Amino acid sequence: MQIIRSNCFSIQIDSLLLLLNNLKCMKTIFISLIAVFFSLAVRAQSYKVSYLTADEGLSRNFVNYIYKDSKGYMWFATSKGLDRYDGYDFLHYNNTQLERYLPADVVNCIIEDPLGDYWLGTENGLFYFSFTTGKILPAAGKLGVNHAYLNSNITVLQLDADGGIWIGHSQGISLLNVSKNECTLHFVYETNALSSLLLFNGYVYVAEGNSVYRLVKDNLHRYSKVQAEQRLLNLPSDVNTLFYDNSFIWIGTGFGLYRYDPVTEELRHYQNRPGVGNSLSSDVITEIRRTKDGPLLIGTLIGLNIFDYQTNSFRRITSDAGGNSEVLNNNFISDLFVDENMIWIGTEKGGVNVLKPDQKFFTHYVHIPSDKGSISKNPVNAVFEDNEGDLLVGTVEGGLNIRKKGSRDFIHILAESQRSNSLSHNSVSAV
Repeated sequence: MQIIRSNCFSIQIDSLLLLLNNLKCMKTIFISLIAVFFSLAVRAQSYKVSYLTADEGLSRNFVNYIYKDSKGYMWFATSKGLDRYDGYDFLHYNNTQLERYLPADVVNCIIEDPLGDYWLGTENGLFYFSFTTGKILPAAGKLGVNHAYLNSNITVLQLDADGGIWIGHSQGISLLNVSKNECTLHFVYETNALSSLLLFNGYVYVAEGNSVYRLVKDNLHRYSKVQAEQRLLNLPSDVNTLFYDNSFIWIGTGFGLYRYDPVTEELRHYQNRPGVGNSLSSDVITEIRRTKDGPLLIGTLIGLNIFDYQTNSFRRITSDAGGNSEVLNNNFISDLFVDENMIWIGTEKGGVNVLKPDQKFFTHYVHIPSDKGSISKNPVNAVFEDNEGDLLVGTVEGGLNIRKKGSRDFIHILAESQRSNSLSHNSVSAV
């Protein structure tokens, strides 16, 4: 477990021991005080790792896409079709299964539509997958059209807030309206290398080759071809993935990680620095995600990198972690999927690695003058949690502090000379 020390902690041990000696505290109080003061403002998050491989029923150990539907099923796109996992068993869809026939080996992506059916992006085109019948049909037949792009290599599927499905393919991007059963081509680009598509704030961001384009969503019909003025960024290497988080656009390339600020247009570049353990483990970025309430996750060709916003540094989880329990069985990460705080990792040769948080973390409580709900004083003598889950904190010259279960604020109980049933002194040495 990596521990990141808070800059706000600057108390010297000698001063701390002197304070304890003056207060004549017991050894148990000393332990409580050390525990509180060494509480950090960041989570010291560790993970338990498990694996789903061909030994557990996965059709192949190469997994290039992971998805979870509204019914709770996990879907894994492998080098031998598509696997559905219910937490216990696998169902396989490929070109050798008569009842679950899929006329494509390589599935690039999958999305569930608002009606509960699925759409599969494959190297052989777009397919419609009926959940009710279990049948998989070419999208062109389902839609009653014969657009050539529906039979091309489909690389991206994204569901928008209106229920439309954005399709990235070898000819451009299209929008599928499921309720109207129609698909419209909106944007044509220069090559057939579309790798990622990002929707937010009324824009569609498209990664094509080494360029990132920003298009106005409501005016996409204007973009009959790539226009130079719509190119937002031109980077030294091809773009593999786009991700929006914390007001930034994160861009994964073959030449490192970029952070772009759409407001200031500032572009920051992160790369591997040989010999620097808290830099990126690899410059080839394959995927970017974020846990529900945790840090940014960066998949690379050499393991998983966890980015800390506060320190602008990275923590690595790899297959050669030197005795650490957080060990991947393969470093080549092809996809990341986050379910709440669980991390599902698709790899080139190790199947699916599942990281589940090992819930060990510290919270730092300090006195903040402008916050009436913070603790009354920083020096702490004793800490106790009662049977109701309430936290009681005895302070030096700050009285007794009580934080009710489920609350973030402390109630302060102080000595009052006018009241006979109040504390006799504001220094509470035991609880």
